[in-house]
Amino acid sequence: MRLLPCADSALLVELADPDEVLALYTALVDDPPTAWSTRCRQRGRCCCASMRA
Repeated sequence: MRLLPCADSALLVELADPDEVLALYTALVDDPPTAWSTRCRQRGRCCCASMRA
């Protein structure tokens, strides 16, 4: 896994294979970071960046 900063408040995660991507996605949906808004948790994905545009 490689983590790279992306813009001011994002993070790009590089993973080796699709299974790792799905495992990370599942883990984040099951236990989202506390910085996610309630709306993001309800949708199961972070929508904060799209709300700023």
